[in-house]
Amino acid sequence: MVERILGGILFICIGFFLMIASIKMIFVDNPKAKKLLSEAVYVTTDTVDPANDGKAVIVSAPFKLVEPAYDDEMGLTLDSIRISRKKERTEYERKQNDEDGRNEKLVWNQEGASEEYIGEGMVGGYTLSEDFIHILLT
Repeated sequence: MVERILGGILFICIGFFLMIASIKMIFVDNPKAKKLLSEAVYVTTDTVDPANDGKAVIVSAPFKLVEPAYDDEMGLTLDSIRISRKKERTEYERKQNDEDGRNEKLVWNQEGASEEYIGEGMVGGYTLSEDFIHILLT
């Protein structure tokens, strides 16, 4: 009985937190985003305008891959701006390994990547930063 009461209190607390977060998103975050987008400068040229310094800028141009990402450990060059991989071991391999179990199998996987390789790309005349490339989904 006590467990059900504690479970109910926990669900009420979670619901209250989600309600506050939703209200904040609707009345605080959305107006800020709309204001930022209305003040954004749309750029279609390759030249940098000093008047736009410090402003939100939306660049409208095709993407160009300057240098593809290269995995130096595996010697792979893929036609992508960002690649990642993680090391994963299977149960079968553990049985085949030495006593230490140190042999590992390399598996391409996007989630939980332990290694990430970034190339270079441009939109219009603007080079994309590594931070921006890191958040791109490939």
